[in-house]
Amino acid sequence: MPVATPERTTPLQITTDPEIAPSGPRLVERLNGGPAGNGWSGHNFSLETIPLLREALMLLPQPLMVTDPEMRLALTNHAWQDTFPVAAADMLPLAPVQPIIERIAATGEYGPGSSMRHAAFRKEAIRSGHRFQLERQRPGGVHLLVAGCPMPGGGYLTLLTDISAQRQSPDALALRKELEALRTANRELDRLAATDPLLGIANRRGLIRFAMAEAARLGREGGSCALMLLDLDHFKAINDRHGHAGGDLVLKAVAATLRGALQEGDHLARHGGEELVALAPGAGAAQGHEIAERLRAALAHTPVVLPTATLGVTVSVGVTVWQAGEGFEEALMRADQGLYLAKRAGRNRVVYVPA
Repeated sequence: MPVATPERTTPLQITTDPEIAPSGPRLVERLNGGPAGNGWSGHNFSLETIPLLREALMLLPQPLMVTDPEMRLALTNHAWQDTFPVAAADMLPLAPVQPIIERIAATGEYGPGSSMRHAAFRKEAIRSGHRFQLERQRPGGVHLLVAGCPMPGGGYLTLLTDISAQRQSPDALALRKELEALRTANRELDRLAATDPLLGIANRRGLIRFAMAEAARLGREGGSCALMLLDLDHFKAINDRHGHAGGDLVLKAVAATLRGALQEGDHLARHGGEELVALAPGAGAAQGHEIAERLRAALAHTPVVLPTATLGVTVSVGVTVWQAGEGFEEALMRADQGLYLAKRAGRNRVVYVPA
């Protein structure tokens, strides 16, 4: 059966005070008091649900404040605490709400005009249980819908909602969309500038960018990063026999195989020509050698299918450990030494060079 709600005992009141409601007249009504004042008496909450309800209120994106019947602070959620510059010591439970409102008013938060009048309006609404709704603009330009209403068993709720999007002019909305489209396009251009167009992996610019980020991480956290320099064996012969188009297909297949053999968080980039660089942040000597061997084996066991032939492709790998305190190029030179030794030893092998 529906829960009956009492009749309103006072007519709706309208505030036209330009300082309180600068956007025009706003509804200000007083509802009949009592435990069923707004028809919520049919909702019964067990003691077990109260902590859950409180947590839900704390996580709401809209700032809210609840005061008790004695005009003391009962609850402010995270959004409220992030919005208003009030010291945490002044926002403790059961703190008087009047000084809090006055401090917020003194910052100019409630808009132009008398801060005392703004504070008095809000304090009176809470004290007398007036329900109100008004729009105002924050000093930073955000448009807010402010609603205050009495609680069924006493106390008062104030809720703020950001309505900036609804209050923007069509021109402002169009500009906002254009700026977002421009940012998206710039991000895509930035990604393309750091990506090899043939292989779909990072190019040298992308490699340098990742190396700078990894150098910063090593500086902050210490540790190590396994660095591998890979070179396709006999790639010139592949190009000579199957043409540059065939060579390109081989490079694409090799890049796809290597990406599949790397773990999430590892990085693969084209260093130039048929040379590739792989980095494994956090890996030491033993793990780096293991990763390099896994890459070598993955290529050795994955034939490359061309329109005119099926090829077996192998790779030689030089691997080292890049440590905190040394530059990327220094570590890369060691990996290059390992690659040279792997080629001299007969190719299709991994050579580790210690730091």
